Amino acid sequence: MTNHDRNLSEDGYVTSLSYIPGYIRHQAPCLLSFAAAAHCESVPDFRQPFRYIDLGCGAGVTLILLAACYPHAKFVGVDMNPDHIREAERLAKDSGLTNTEFRCASFDECIHDNEDPFDYVTAHGIMSWVSEAVKATLIQAVDKLIAPGGLFYFCHFVRPGGTKMETLFRLIANCANGENSDIVDRTRLALKDVEGFHAEGLPLFRRYPSLAEDIQELKARDPRYLAHEYANQHFSPEYFGQVAERLKHINCEYAGSPSLSRNNPRNLLAEEHVFSLDALDGTQAQIRGSLLSHELFRWDIFQRKPSPDRAGMTLDDFKVAATRYPYVFPRNATLVRRKVSFENEMFRFLVDRICSGHHDVSSLFSDGAARGWSKQELQAVLLDAAGAGLFQPVTCDPHKPVARADTKYKLSSTTSRAIWTRDFEREGGTGHASQVLGGAITVNWFDGLFLHELDGNTPQQAVTALRKKITSMSIHDQKRYGFPNGFEDQAFSEKITKILTRALPTYVKYGIIAPGDSQDA
Repeated sequence: MTNHDRNLSEDGYVTSLSYIPGYIRHQAPCLLSFAAAAHCESVPDFRQPFRYIDLGCGAGVTLILLAACYPHAKFVGVDMNPDHIREAERLAKDSGLTNTEFRCASFDECIHDNEDPFDYVTAHGIMSWVSEAVKATLIQAVDKLIAPGGLFYFCHFVRPGGTKMETLFRLIANCANGENSDIVDRTRLALKDVEGFHAEGLPLFRRYPSLAEDIQELKARDPRYLAHEYANQHFSPEYFGQVAERLKHINCEYAGSPSLSRNNPRNLLAEEHVFSLDALDGTQAQIRGSLLSHELFRWDIFQRKPSPDRAGMTLDDFKVAATRYPYVFPRNATLVRRKVSFENEMFRFLVDRICSGHHDVSSLFSDGAARGWSKQELQAVLLDAAGAGLFQPVTCDPHKPVARADTKYKLSSTTSRAIWTRDFEREGGTGHASQVLGGAITVNWFDGLFLHELDGNTPQQAVTALRKKITSMSIHDQKRYGFPNGFEDQAFSEKITKILTRALPTYVKYGIIAPGDSQDA
């Protein structure tokens, strides 16, 4: 590739096609504050009016879904691709939202804007994919934009594990360096060349045998993903310690990870190796854990030092709910590399209390203290269960997970309906806003089409309409909806049973659907 490639911006980033629209759950304010509250004395309070900016917002799907979940907050999206901004503005208008703003701008322009500070600053999929100059400008923009006590979220490849992916990136980029102006075709052909090198057993693939799995995964990816991730000119993973040092210079310290299984540095290592992290504080434990685990990728939250007079939330102020329905839980789990057991009295206590409607963390701690457990002991079990995906933070008490066969339901959010209308046929999965979760649930193909048919109907009416629609599809389309051999009654019945007994009560619980005519933004 050359610097004059018309598919790329002056900084070498792909701008000739839009990125895949989709919801990024790690960017939800409720989740970001919860993860940080495990390590920080005070975090932004999403229950109060707040300001949120997404740097590199793409087509704005995540930002728009979050804006629907927090109507009392202000959401700003920034992206250098004018097509992304036009798509985002159109979708926000179709959703009827009044609390969003989108700007076609560079990070440098953000630095020079006169802007009130933001409680949440996010930059998903940016840090590892830009030049050193742009990375430095991004950090300057965060310094300018983030409020005291505010949270900065980003994801990034890291060394030492990222060295393998950097080599793969550079090889694909080298193979894609040609005259063909179609960047998607160019990247796809480059990947085919790389697969051929692997088949020939060249030294790179003997050094990194797991690249074979990476190549197969990339072959199954959306072409837009390949172009954006592997056809731009920059890919620069750093050691986590280097990133932490950059952010320390703007008075930001490590605060946690929204990938909750990684929120405890001890999870990066097997139990017999965690002694190596003894006596280290949060940032230093993360730096050493990242090195010793040969870490590849991270989702990180950093916090700007709070001002003394800034009120915020502590872990006690949160509410939590069970992620699954029916309420059946595993006996153990592996959190990254550390194995944990849930066969203990404290976990059973949490399950009984939370699943019976007691969601306040402060009440869980006080009730646990009455049984003789310390707050630290119960907090450790709660955070392990959240890391295992058994519990999650919520913004308010969930609804009872009861769905009635004779009740008509509607999608609770006009935003969810607007995104489904625009993206479902093309993408196969769309986000559905939940003000209970303070985020969205992504629903794919079969379940997504069921929700569409349920909108304004009873569950039984939705099942009848769904059967009629799928049986009239081509074999090719039926495969997309989970019928690899064409439509089969038994397979259809099994899918419907799962929806009616598991998914549907969950959608009710989190307010994705509601009976009657009630509707949010």
